[in-house]
Amino acid sequence: SGIPLFVRGASSVRPTPAGDAYYARCLDILRVHQEASAVLESFGKGFSGEIHVGIPPMLTRRALAPSLWRFLDLNPNIMVQVTEAESADLTAQVKAGELDFAVVPAFDSPTGLKVGRFLRTPEVLVSSRQSPLELMKPVRLRELGPLRVVVPKPRNTRRATLETYFTASGARIARYVELDAMLGTLDMVLYGDWLTILPGVMFTPLNNQDRFKVNPLCDPPLFTELVVIEPARRALPAAAEAFCALLKLETGRINAIWHPA
Repeated sequence: SGIPLFVRGASSVRPTPAGDAYYARCLDILRVHQEASAVLESFGKGFSGEIHVGIPPMLTRRALAPSLWRFLDLNPNIMVQVTEAESADLTAQVKAGELDFAVVPAFDSPTGLKVGRFLRTPEVLVSSRQSPLELMKPVRLRELGPLRVVVPKPRNTRRATLETYFTASGARIARYVELDAMLGTLDMVLYGDWLTILPGVMFTPLNNQDRFKVNPLCDPPLFTELVVIEPARRALPAAAEAFCALLKLETGRINAIWHPA
């Protein structure tokens, strides 16, 4: 620009005020460049891109968040799109190729799907903290009297399983209320004398005793088998496979309370 940056003396070269200001700004630019390079470098580890996964409500309550936190820390340049839905919707989305994988209760006739084992968890009776039941003591439904039970709607695959269990266990049901919403189900139990049956993986009993009482079912017990499904026509992307493994590990850790060594 023609503005002098230095003054030459007999034995030295000194910066002008403009030169001092220009040099200071150059240092700022170098520092910002270094910081930007460091940011880019931090995104260089792990997987990149985007994955789409389907999770049932029973896993979003406790297992999803810690799995997601850890996965994103290990893979800062990846996006994880999570769909929470019931098994019928998740299965349809996997078949359509909209999801890389989904976790659902085990089912028959998995046409067009690759199926793998994910987790086995016991079903537990959930009541409010005012319930007379003793925390964690196994219960027989036939010994509890007429029950007011929150159940999912008939479209939900769990509904048929629960109705079969009520018959097999000799339970006396005074009244049903149908709710597919997990938060609504828990609120019905928390603020009333309603009961529900949910997968044990949703609960750490000692951490929930200020709100709920949780009791394993016995004579007979009831278990839910979870499987992971993916489209049979294509291989599971490496990033999705890594997240699935991490989710399975975290879910197994939570579920271990129900299977003491």
